Amino acid sequence: MSEASFSLQDHDMITELYPYPKGNSNYDGKGYYHHLSNEQSAALTYLQRYAIDNRIDMSLLSSYALHPSLILLRYLRANNFDVDKSITIIQNNIEWRIKMNVPKILQLNPDQILGCSLNKLTQMYPHWHCGYDRIGRPVLYKQYGKFDATTLKSFTSLDSLRKYHIWEQVIFCIVIISLSYHYYYT
Repeated sequence: MSEASFSLQDHDMITELYPYPKGNSNYDGKGYYHHLSNEQSAALTYLQRYAIDNRIDMSLLSSYALHPSLILLRYLRANNFDVDKSITIIQNNIEWRIKMNVPKILQLNPDQILGCSLNKLTQMYPHWHCGYDRIGRPVLYKQYGKFDATTLKSFTSLDSLRKYHIWEQVIFCIVIISLSYHYYYT
């Protein structure tokens, strides 16, 4: 794994590059970067040191451009700032991403992943991007009631569907980050 690419002294850079805009629900949110308690800040510093000392490849934890400290903070918030639980989840996530070969999946297009056309898939599994919510985030619609697994398995495999789902989720995360940045900062 490549070494974690951040410094414990990046506070000013994070504040400048990743400000929470006023009106955003995280602007004054406890547990978010600009509003950490002393205990939360100590947990983040510990996790940062762990990532550096263990040469964690931060690109395995996130496929989109967030500062590594913000990625680690997401794991801490998800685990109520329990560092040991966060480390376990990070290790499990990295193992899963390596096992599933997420970087390779992201280099493919849906037709290559599925072994059939995306149009054919949407006939058996209707899903689409149907606009944006009030604050500019994309809205995805998946019509599971019309999911036809039997017919679907006749032209693609469940493994290919799983890989497509991974591809779709990561791509939409990238789109959401991009659109959120555009919405708040332009």
